[in-house]
Amino acid sequence: MFNVIFIVTAMSLIMTVVGAVIAGEYVNEILSNYFLIWTRNFCATFFINIILAEPISRFVATKVNNLFNE
Repeated sequence: MFNVIFIVTAMSLIMTVVGAVIAGEYVNEILSNYFLIWTRNFCATFFINIILAEPISRFVATKVNNLFNE
């Protein structure tokens, strides 16, 4: 669980800025609304990671590990 929280926190912190820059927002807008936007991004990323990404990556890692252990 620590790994999920650490990855989601780092990813949402970085992607909040990167996504806003790609969307064409100005730096002042990003900084003034950063914590509001980051909170929303963190919640969305956390649930997507737990529901989709983690089970898929665990399944693939298990299959690859079993392939090399045979």
